[in-house]
Amino acid sequence: MNVPCPHCSGSRLQIVLDGASKSLHCRDCGGRFNVPARSTDALYNIGYYFRNYTPRRELQLHQFRNYVTLLQEYGARGPVLDYGCGSGVLLEVLTEAGFEDSCGADVSVDALAVVKQKLGNRVTTIPLQRESFPDTKFGTICLMDSLSHIPDVEQVANRLVQENLAAGGTLLIRTPNITDSYFRLARLLKPIIGLRAYTKLTFADFRYVLFNDKNIRRFVKRLGCEILHEREEDEMLVYPPSRGIVSAGRTVVLKILQKRIPSMVILSRKQ
Repeated sequence: MNVPCPHCSGSRLQIVLDGASKSLHCRDCGGRFNVPARSTDALYNIGYYFRNYTPRRELQLHQFRNYVTLLQEYGARGPVLDYGCGSGVLLEVLTEAGFEDSCGADVSVDALAVVKQKLGNRVTTIPLQRESFPDTKFGTICLMDSLSHIPDVEQVANRLVQENLAAGGTLLIRTPNITDSYFRLARLLKPIIGLRAYTKLTFADFRYVLFNDKNIRRFVKRLGCEILHEREEDEMLVYPPSRGIVSAGRTVVLKILQKRIPSMVILSRKQ
C-alpha cells in the first residue's frame, strides 16, 4: 500500500488483518497502524465509560496512585493536563494528592460531564472537538492509554510538548507494548476465541497507531524529551463470570492473550 508508516515513514508494509480497516505491520520498525482508521468520536459515549471503567474503578485508583507517586518522586510540577482523561480517575487521584488546577481533555463530552459531576470546579475540562487547543502551559502532561486513539499522533503530541508543556516539564505516557509474538499467538487462537474477540484483541477497530518498546522510545526522543524512568506492568483487568465449560475455556484463552500485552510506562522530561 502507498501509505508510509506513521512511526518511521517506512514503506515495507504487510497487511495482517483485512476488514473494515486494514491493519498494517511495518517490517522496518515493527509498528502497527490501521487505515483507514474508524472515527473514535461515536465510541466514547456515557455507556462506554460505565461498561469499561466502572468495573475497574478500584483497580484504576490503585494504579493511578502509583503513577502520582512516581510523578512526585521525580519532582513533577503542576498544573497537570490529563490528555484523554476519560471519566477522570487520574484527575481524582491528582486532586487528592494536592495537585491544584489540574485539567482534563477528552473527545467525549459525556466523559467530561462525569468529571465535572465528580470534581466540580477543582478541575478544568477541555472538549477536544474545539478547533484550537488553549495555549496554557502545564508543568506535567499525562497521556494514559490515549496515544493509540489520536489521529496524527506525532503532530498532536509534538504540539502539546512544544506549545503546552513548560520548559523542564514532565511527560508521562502509558500505552500497550504490542509485539509480533502477541499477534502470532492471537492468530493461532483465533478459531477458539472467534472473529469478534480476535478483531478486538488485535486492535483493528478504533485505533490509529500501536507502539512497541522500540518505537515508543524513538517517539519520545523525537518530541524533545529525555527518558527518566521506564517500566512494563500487567494491565489490571476485570473479567466477567464465566457460564459453562465453553465460556470458561474462552475466558482462560482471553486471559492468556491479554496478559501478553504489558503496558509500557515512560516518564520523561522536556529538554
